[in-house]
Amino acid sequence: MEYALNIDHISYSYHTLNGETPAVTDVSITIEKGEFIAIVGPSGCGKSTLLSLIAGLIHPDSGAITLGSNSNIGYMFQKDNLFEWRTVYGNARLGLDIQHCATPKKLEYVDTLLKAYGLDSFKDVRPSQLSGGMRQRAALIRTLALEPDLLLLDEPFSALDYQTRLEVCDDIGTILKNEGKTAILVTHDLSEAISMGDRVVVLTKRPCTIRDIITIDLGIDNRTPMTSRNAPAFKDYFNIIWKELTGNE
Repeated sequence: MEYALNIDHISYSYHTLNGETPAVTDVSITIEKGEFIAIVGPSGCGKSTLLSLIAGLIHPDSGAITLGSNSNIGYMFQKDNLFEWRTVYGNARLGLDIQHCATPKKLEYVDTLLKAYGLDSFKDVRPSQLSGGMRQRAALIRTLALEPDLLLLDEPFSALDYQTRLEVCDDIGTILKNEGKTAILVTHDLSEAISMGDRVVVLTKRPCTIRDIITIDLGIDNRTPMTSRNAPAFKDYFNIIWKELTGNE
């Protein structure tokens, strides 16, 4: 199968006046197109740094990161970063406006996404009138409008209450599968990682390297994040990953 991303022995250190602080050490993984990867690890281990390296926001000191053919990246942050002075529709097309590529065809795709994911009737309202879950859907549509092949999700559900978080995880996981997107999710929530990920990458403490990569096979058809949580094998995977994480201590 064709890969979306290949990470080959990358390392990175933060350079300060007091010297170098290693953050990422010798990380390698290949991610296939259409795959959903969840990354977990101890707090402060370097998960977001790794995501920034993949995004090209910073560059590795050694090793290489290679995107698959015709791949481009979309990034979804912890906050939805919707502009109150723009409508939902205005926010959804923001990336197209910034890149000066808001063609009729691309705007039609924005309309299609809004309709498909329940925001069409809210397209003319301001973000403050949306629920937390709807705001995250709007933020995702803004990212999808640019038609990225690879989506990077940096704890995008962390600010939501528990019930909304479950609903939005289910929404976004289903949307990404429907759109055939490759995604990498950084999260502190093991249940979230197992319910959404095809594979879960467990990182060591800082400077992080890969401790283990666990393939999630819950034995259910037409899997969604919500149905995954009810699978008999879900608890077993939770315990396996928890033991891997506590082995970092």
